[in-house]
Amino acid sequence: MKCKNCGEEMVLGYIKCRDGICWCEKPSPVTAIPSLGKNSIPLGNNEGNLLSAGTVVEAYRCEKCRDITIHY
Repeated sequence: MKCKNCGEEMVLGYIKCRDGICWCEKPSPVTAIPSLGKNSIPLGNNEGNLLSAGTVVEAYRCEKCRDITIHY
């Protein structure tokens, strides 16, 4: 994947989190279960299992721009 900023090739990797990864419109206090936060969109795959190894989402990183792109 090419970086949208500089055109350099990005490196595929992963962002991991034990308690889930969510996107939200506004900063808010962190909830015990992130996917239960108001207006949050869960990212990645945690299979809905609270006892799983956590959430993992593929992410592309541009070393030059220090930018990360996530597809959910």
